[in-house]
Amino acid sequence: MIAVPSVPVSVPTHAPESDPPSIPNVSNEEHDFLCDFIRKTTVSEIFATWKCENHVPATNPCGSATATSWPGVTCNQDASIIELSFVGFANGTTGRIKGKLPDSIGNLHHLVILVLEKQNMYGRLPNQLCDLTSLQLLNLQRNYFHGYIPKELGYLKQLKNVNLAHNRLIGRIPSSFQNLYRRRSKIRLHSNFLMGMKGFEKYLDQQQ
Repeated sequence: MIAVPSVPVSVPTHAPESDPPSIPNVSNEEHDFLCDFIRKTTVSEIFATWKCENHVPATNPCGSATATSWPGVTCNQDASIIELSFVGFANGTTGRIKGKLPDSIGNLHHLVILVLEKQNMYGRLPNQLCDLTSLQLLNLQRNYFHGYIPKELGYLKQLKNVNLAHNRLIGRIPSSFQNLYRRRSKIRLHSNFLMGMKGFEKYLDQQQ
């Protein structure tokens, strides 16, 4: 009998499939703001997918479904909220957001853009807006905010564009706004009940 030499057979090996990388969630402080915003506003039907359970967002605001479940929210790669922009979402009066801007807005330490233009927001401007040290654009025009402009807004070093026109703000323009003026920031404060100071009259007279 002739011995048949054995031939080694290589068995292909497959590396175990790894789970897809998890998408980091926003911080607890940012959770608090999102849920406060839902609680303190009548959110239009466009934002019906904004949901919180036990004061925690039901879905990840920075997840892959952000565009559909958390419209208006933009995050960076570190899962920090950098933009809240609701311009263009309003669909007539009934489609607008109505309510107060919660104090927890100051929790969004990485926020760069805040746009709540042409909504039905009211109440005082929270002093906590002044905690947004990364803020570059603040657009709250055409709402019903009243009271005084927080003077600390003028000390935000990154702020390049502030639009508070067409509200019900009163008092004098804070002297700290001279800092914005010197940096050539865009300022729109007209159509309020504000009193100007020298050099700021043009910001009260613009009708645009």
